[in-house]
Amino acid sequence: MTKLILLIAALLATVSLHAQVATIQPGDSVELILRGVPANEAQLINGIYVVDRSGRIIGLPFLNNQKVNAVGLSEGELAEKLSAIYQDAQIYTSATFSARLDGNGKVGRTVTLGSKVKQPGPIAYRQGMTIFEAVMAAGGNDKFGSLKRVSIIRDGETIGTYDLRSDEGKKVKLLPYDTVLVDEKNILEP
Repeated sequence: MTKLILLIAALLATVSLHAQVATIQPGDSVELILRGVPANEAQLINGIYVVDRSGRIIGLPFLNNQKVNAVGLSEGELAEKLSAIYQDAQIYTSATFSARLDGNGKVGRTVTLGSKVKQPGPIAYRQGMTIFEAVMAAGGNDKFGSLKRVSIIRDGETIGTYDLRSDEGKKVKLLPYDTVLVDEKNILEP
């Protein structure tokens, strides 16, 4: 019985670890380390690379400006992908990469709250953030703000206006660098 309990606990711990694996997102910094090549070769690649807004790592040496999509990958998946890319290009045929999200060099993903919220400005974005969560992180709407009309601006264009009083409106997901604007109440709103 004790062995069964220990086995179940180990399985639950493993499942919990897999559920908490961070994935790479736009704005992240990733430290890359090349192994299995002479030190002077590794120096050309080892370093911190920023994932751009479109989710790609740019500027990897010897790849002729090839942009490597990194969004949604774990550190291990990115390392395997880079190893395969360099091997396929016959640049480093037996080398391996390691990749690590770099918290210190992180550019930082944000969402900007504007207009009629209590604390306008950028807030830290987290994966899966909803429009409602962002507004609440900014202190909620101020006395002039209407939760009935909250807009998301993405890449300079309004992609929609939502009623945050409804369950459907509260569940709308944001992306890094979105801007959320809470409209002003009209004269008839309480």
